[in-house]
Amino acid sequence: MGTKDILSVVAALLGTRERIILSFIGGFLIGLFIFGWWIWPVQWKDAAPADLAEGYRFDYLDTVARISEADPSVDVRQMLGGDSWSGTKLSNDINQAYAASLDAGTRTRLANLSQKLGIEIGAEVPEEGGRGLGSILAVFLIVLVGASGAFVLWRIRQQGREGLVTVGGDAAKVAAARMHWAEEEAPLAQFVTSYGLGEDYYDQSFSIETPSGEFLGECGVGISEAIGVGDPKKVTAFEVWLFDKNDIRTVTKVLMTEHCYQDEDLRAKLAPKGEAVLGEEGAMINLETASLRVQAKVIEMEYGEGTLPPNSFVNRLTIELAAWQLEESGELTDFSPAPAA
Repeated sequence: MGTKDILSVVAALLGTRERIILSFIGGFLIGLFIFGWWIWPVQWKDAAPADLAEGYRFDYLDTVARISEADPSVDVRQMLGGDSWSGTKLSNDINQAYAASLDAGTRTRLANLSQKLGIEIGAEVPEEGGRGLGSILAVFLIVLVGASGAFVLWRIRQQGREGLVTVGGDAAKVAAARMHWAEEEAPLAQFVTSYGLGEDYYDQSFSIETPSGEFLGECGVGISEAIGVGDPKKVTAFEVWLFDKNDIRTVTKVLMTEHCYQDEDLRAKLAPKGEAVLGEEGAMINLETASLRVQAKVIEMEYGEGTLPPNSFVNRLTIELAAWQLEESGELTDFSPAPAA
């Protein structure tokens, strides 16, 4: 089973493309919160005294106060970690430790320590405002991912309502050559995709769904074979494919340039991928599985020129795909609205 088959099966198991996107967002959040903050949280080592938990900070301050009481010549600021304990935070912590202590000796030591540091016991010290930069960035990232996911879902739903997805292609030529259907035989979905020389990773796929959003399968077009050397790729054959979740297989036909179609070695090499079809404007490709049928029409096909044989690679290709759902009898399922009473 090829990579495309595996991805299609995964898509079928998940349900719809919307669920794939939601799964990505859910995986991101699970990785961030559950694994990043709970199962494998960040482990702090060699933390400064100011970074300890509140109770440990109070104990540390009392320890420094005891040492200072025993040896007044000790540099208490160095023991407190130098500049790591900011004046505002240090004032807050000493005052809080003083207020929380019920032991008269501890309160006396902290008062003496605060006097050495020039901090007034009992004074109201303003809280350090704001969250850390890391927390702000984390919240911003979560909001950004959520908003992006919501936008993508909205676009998918909009495309589903429109019933047609258009990707590239000469607008005038596509409009003139687009397949039109009577209401009783209108396809479940129509898609238009276009390849241009230089799109070395061209591989378009489209989700086929019922009006209610049930995932049925996918269809698409991608690069099958290139000839010559150097960049960009000189594509001589494309794969037009259909995946049916009820069939768990991908049906493929290979759309070939005139040179590829007439070259016996190339045709033999590509034969395992699917039936060969000569590419030319107006050519029709029919793909059928257990419950789906897709008809692909070549709207635009322009050959490239260069040192390679004539009509051997494509400069531009535009294909329209129309998909229908078949009933068990093999007839097309009618999704047209019921007549008004």
